[in-house]
Amino acid sequence: MIQEQFYNKTDECVSKFKNGKERYRTSAQFNLVIQMLARGADLYEIIDQLCQSNDDLQNAFQQYIHRDTRPMISTPDPCAKTQTP
Repeated sequence: MIQEQFYNKTDECVSKFKNGKERYRTSAQFNLVIQMLARGADLYEIIDQLCQSNDDLQNAFQQYIHRDTRPMISTPDPCAKTQTP
């Protein structure tokens, strides 16, 4: 695929999404999906990539939670009804 064809296909894919141009510039995940679509990747490959990315993010977050040794501080809910004596 030549550069111009890739650019046209990318632009076509981006235009199908709400705020596509902005998301393409600011979201690495969205950018990756658009590039995969423009290169003609199989939809199942794209779905697999998104699921794997989500799994990796969840695992990283769980590892962070387990490593965090700071005490958890709970504050009362300001919207909860308080009982008066």
